[in-house]
Amino acid sequence: LDVIADERQIRIKGIRRILPESSIACVHQVEIEAGPFERTITLPEIVDVKRISSMYTDGLLVITLPKRKKRSKVQIRISPGE
Repeated sequence: LDVIADERQIRIKGIRRILPESSIACVHQVEIEAGPFERTITLPEIVDVKRISSMYTDGLLVITLPKRKKRSKVQIRISPGE
């Protein structure tokens, strides 16, 4: 499983293996049964790409997309023209 992020999008790709019949008894719907997959999601501008984290536990992928800190406004002085 790979999670790759750049400034505009995050890409999740991997290979889903065929599950034994006993482990899918409680599954109601499966998007793909087996094989390679890839999903690309466009990120909003407010996401701080440098702080993205992910965790994969018990078949569940959790991706945390923290917001950027708000930039403070800066007063710009206007110089008199010549």
